[in-house]
Amino acid sequence: MLSCYCVSSNLTTTLIIYRVVSSEFSVNVMKAKVVVSSCKHDGPFGAIGVKRLKSIGMIDSIHGMKALDINTTKDGIMRLTREIGPGKIVTGMEVAEFDGVPKMVC
Repeated sequence: MLSCYCVSSNLTTTLIIYRVVSSEFSVNVMKAKVVVSSCKHDGPFGAIGVKRLKSIGMIDSIHGMKALDINTTKDGIMRLTREIGPGKIVTGMEVAEFDGVPKMVC
């Protein structure tokens, strides 16, 4: 059985998700005032934190990550790691997706 850690500010939604995935995952729910998100992978399931904030209207736009560029990625990610909403700190692939920085090496 795989473990899935969910950080939630809405326990009801998390419990609904748990019922859907409980046959494959052991979901561990935590409540937090601050979340540091650095979701890995590009594509439709990557940088899900900033994509979700956009879908619920907490951020206006996402620039989309650029192609891999080892010479500029690290500096861009480090420079742009920050809080983008109340209690939501982004780094890694989340920054790349949010600010249009070249993606990181996975």
